[in-house]
Amino acid sequence: MIEQSTKPIAVSQQTASKLLDIDRRKIAHAIKSRELLTYQLGASVRLLVSDLEAWVRTWPQPRRRKPRAPKDGNNAA
Repeated sequence: MIEQSTKPIAVSQQTASKLLDIDRRKIAHAIKSRELLTYQLGASVRLLVSDLEAWVRTWPQPRRRKPRAPKDGNNAA
């Protein structure tokens, strides 16, 4: 029997979008543009978790925010 804590090997598009916390349409777009491959067994369409992990690594790195200038409270007239 497989333990619940075992990491899945393949997931549905809906589960992939939940795992990555992104809209399912982004997953569908990545599949259509062949950034992600799908595997089909009968009616089930699955994405490999390893492919999802590799795809996420291709995302642009977040930009570091510049620190805000301190507010000067002495500008009051």
